[in-house]
Amino acid sequence: GYKDASTLDTSLTMARLVLTDGILKVQVGYSAVADEADIVAPWRGFPTGGYTRAMAQYNWRADTKTTSAEVYYDFGKAKILDGFSALARYAIQDFDEDKQAGGVQADSNILHIDLRKQFTPTFDAKLRMAFVDADERVADGVDKDSYNEYRFELNYLF
Repeated sequence: GYKDASTLDTSLTMARLVLTDGILKVQVGYSAVADEADIVAPWRGFPTGGYTRAMAQYNWRADTKTTSAEVYYDFGKAKILDGFSALARYAIQDFDEDKQAGGVQADSNILHIDLRKQFTPTFDAKLRMAFVDADERVADGVDKDSYNEYRFELNYLF
Protein backbone atom coordinates (compact mmCIF):
# COMPACT_ATOMS: atom_id res chain seq x y z
CA GLY A 1 0.00 0.00 0.00
CA TYR A 2 0.89 3.65 0.21
CA LYS A 3 3.57 4.76 2.67
CA ASP A 4 1.23 7.55 3.85
CA ALA A 5 -2.32 7.36 2.48
CA SER A 6 -3.15 10.92 3.54
CA THR A 7 -0.62 12.81 1.40
CA LEU A 8 -0.34 13.92 -2.21
CA ASP A 9 3.42 14.50 -1.98
CA THR A 10 5.03 12.36 -4.68
CA SER A 11 7.21 12.54 -7.76
CA LEU A 12 7.19 11.36 -11.35
CA THR A 13 10.42 10.58 -13.20
CA MET A 14 10.32 10.32 -16.99
CA ALA A 15 12.86 10.03 -19.77
CA ARG A 16 12.69 9.43 -23.49
CA LEU A 17 14.99 9.13 -26.45
CA VAL A 18 13.53 10.29 -29.76
CA LEU A 19 15.13 9.76 -33.16
CA THR A 20 13.41 11.32 -36.17
CA ASP A 21 14.08 12.27 -39.75
CA GLY A 22 10.67 13.77 -40.61
CA ILE A 23 9.25 10.59 -42.14
CA LEU A 24 10.17 8.11 -39.42
CA LYS A 25 10.14 8.65 -35.68
CA VAL A 26 11.45 6.07 -33.21
CA GLN A 27 11.09 6.60 -29.48
CA VAL A 28 11.86 4.68 -26.31
CA GLY A 29 10.53 5.96 -23.01
CA TYR A 30 10.43 5.24 -19.30
CA SER A 31 8.30 6.58 -16.47
CA ALA A 32 8.25 5.84 -12.74
CA VAL A 33 5.89 7.18 -10.10
CA ALA A 34 7.31 7.19 -6.57
CA ASP A 35 5.62 4.92 -4.03
CA GLU A 36 4.28 7.92 -2.13
CA ALA A 37 1.01 8.96 -3.81
CA ASP A 38 -0.80 8.81 -7.13
CA ILE A 39 -0.21 11.69 -9.52
CA VAL A 40 -3.33 13.88 -9.50
CA ALA A 41 -4.13 14.85 -13.09
CA PRO A 42 -7.27 17.00 -13.37
CA TRP A 43 -9.04 18.04 -16.58
CA ARG A 44 -7.96 14.94 -18.51
CA GLY A 45 -4.32 15.85 -18.14
CA PHE A 46 -2.19 12.83 -18.99
CA PRO A 47 1.14 13.31 -17.21
CA THR A 48 2.86 10.43 -19.02
CA GLY A 49 1.53 11.43 -22.45
CA GLY A 50 4.32 11.69 -25.01
CA TYR A 51 6.53 9.43 -22.92
CA THR A 52 4.97 6.07 -22.00
CA ARG A 53 1.18 6.39 -22.07
CA ALA A 54 -0.55 3.93 -24.38
CA MET A 55 -4.17 4.30 -25.51
CA ALA A 56 -6.67 4.26 -22.61
CA GLN A 57 -3.97 3.49 -20.02
CA TYR A 58 -3.58 5.31 -16.71
CA ASN A 59 -0.01 4.64 -15.62
CA TRP A 60 0.48 7.35 -13.00
CA ARG A 61 -0.55 5.46 -9.88
CA ALA A 62 1.97 5.28 -7.04
CA ASP A 63 4.78 2.75 -7.55
CA THR A 64 4.07 2.27 -11.28
CA LYS A 65 6.89 1.82 -13.77
CA THR A 66 6.40 1.80 -17.53
CA THR A 67 8.82 1.16 -20.38
CA SER A 68 7.70 1.77 -23.94
CA ALA A 69 8.87 1.75 -27.54
CA GLU A 70 7.13 3.59 -30.36
CA VAL A 71 7.50 3.81 -34.13
CA TYR A 72 5.69 6.43 -36.24
CA TYR A 73 5.83 6.49 -40.04
CA ASP A 74 4.39 9.21 -42.31
CA PHE A 75 3.54 7.54 -45.62
CA GLY A 76 2.50 10.91 -47.09
CA LYS A 77 5.88 12.53 -46.45
CA ALA A 78 7.51 9.39 -47.88
CA LYS A 79 5.39 9.93 -51.03
CA ILE A 80 3.84 6.46 -50.71
CA LEU A 81 0.24 7.26 -49.68
CA ASP A 82 -0.86 10.88 -49.42
CA GLY A 83 -2.08 11.92 -45.96
CA PHE A 84 -1.61 8.48 -44.37
CA SER A 85 0.42 7.76 -41.23
CA ALA A 86 0.79 4.87 -38.81
CA LEU A 87 1.95 4.59 -35.22
CA ALA A 88 2.74 1.44 -33.23
CA ARG A 89 3.56 1.53 -29.54
CA TYR A 90 4.45 -1.31 -27.17
CA ALA A 91 4.36 -0.61 -23.44
CA ILE A 92 5.30 -2.78 -20.47
CA GLN A 93 3.52 -1.62 -17.30
CA ASP A 94 4.60 -2.71 -13.82
CA PHE A 95 1.94 -1.79 -11.25
CA ASP A 96 2.06 -2.25 -7.47
CA GLU A 97 0.29 -5.55 -6.74
CA ASP A 98 -0.41 -4.44 -3.15
CA LYS A 99 -2.79 -1.80 -4.53
CA GLN A 100 -4.96 -4.13 -6.65
CA ALA A 101 -7.72 -4.31 -4.02
CA GLY A 102 -8.01 -0.52 -4.35
CA GLY A 103 -8.54 -0.66 -8.11
CA VAL A 104 -5.00 -0.69 -9.53
CA GLN A 105 -4.75 -3.10 -12.45
CA ALA A 106 -2.37 -6.02 -12.80
CA ASP A 107 0.93 -5.75 -14.68
CA SER A 108 0.34 -5.64 -18.42
CA ASN A 109 1.84 -5.42 -21.88
CA ILE A 110 0.06 -3.26 -24.44
CA LEU A 111 0.30 -3.08 -28.21
CA HIS A 112 -1.32 0.14 -29.44
CA ILE A 113 -1.73 0.92 -33.16
CA ASP A 114 -3.06 4.12 -34.79
CA LEU A 115 -3.78 4.34 -38.52
CA ARG A 116 -4.59 7.89 -39.62
CA LYS A 117 -5.73 9.41 -42.91
CA GLN A 118 -5.68 13.21 -43.27
CA PHE A 119 -8.26 14.22 -45.90
CA THR A 120 -8.03 18.00 -45.55
CA PRO A 121 -6.05 20.26 -43.20
CA THR A 122 -9.06 20.24 -40.83
CA PHE A 123 -10.48 16.72 -41.28
CA ASP A 124 -9.00 13.29 -40.58
CA ALA A 125 -10.06 9.73 -39.82
CA LYS A 126 -8.29 7.48 -37.37
CA LEU A 127 -8.54 3.76 -36.62
CA ARG A 128 -7.14 3.04 -33.15
CA MET A 129 -6.51 -0.41 -31.72
CA ALA A 130 -5.16 -1.54 -28.36
CA PHE A 131 -4.38 -5.09 -27.30
CA VAL A 132 -3.81 -5.44 -23.55
CA ASP A 133 -2.31 -8.67 -22.17
CA ALA A 134 -2.38 -8.52 -18.37
CA ASP A 135 -1.26 -10.79 -15.58
CA GLU A 136 -3.74 -12.50 -13.31
CA ARG A 137 -4.78 -10.65 -10.16
CA VAL A 138 -2.79 -11.61 -7.07
CA ALA A 139 -5.79 -12.15 -4.76
CA ASP A 140 -7.86 -14.52 -6.90
CA GLY A 141 -5.70 -15.58 -9.86
CA VAL A 142 -8.22 -14.18 -12.33
CA ASP A 143 -7.30 -12.10 -15.38
CA LYS A 144 -9.56 -9.05 -15.08
CA ASP A 145 -7.41 -6.59 -17.00
CA SER A 146 -6.79 -8.09 -20.46
CA TYR A 147 -8.90 -6.73 -23.31
CA ASN A 148 -8.87 -5.52 -26.90
CA GLU A 149 -10.15 -2.05 -27.76
CA TYR A 150 -11.05 -0.68 -31.18
CA ARG A 151 -11.97 2.93 -31.99
CA PHE A 152 -12.85 4.70 -35.20
CA GLU A 153 -12.62 8.49 -35.02
CA LEU A 154 -13.61 11.24 -37.40
CA ASN A 155 -11.98 14.51 -36.35
CA TYR A 156 -12.96 17.90 -37.70
CA LEU A 157 -11.15 20.98 -36.44
CA PHE A 158 -13.23 24.16 -36.47
